[in-house]
Amino acid sequence: MPAQIAIFQIAFSLDVAKECEADEAIDINDCYKIIEKVKELTNGKFCERVIECTGKECPLNLAGKLSAERGKLIITGFHQDVMGQVNIQLWNWC
Repeated sequence: MPAQIAIFQIAFSLDVAKECEADEAIDINDCYKIIEKVKELTNGKFCERVIECTGKECPLNLAGKLSAERGKLIITGFHQDVMGQVNIQLWNWC
């Protein structure tokens, strides 16, 4: 099971993640594919820790879905005007 999974939209960031020895680097072009890939990589357990730092709604919702039950969702960055649109109920399982 990989220890570090990096998910980015920009190719340069994926390259940097690989240089920093991320076990897996995934392009964020399709949220459903990301969820399935992370589920596969973690044997269905998802991630013990997820760090979300985009400040955008879609990646924040994705981060919640990638967090394991009783995992830690670490939110950094400034998420202006998205809290009414984020599935906070999902966070009850993190």
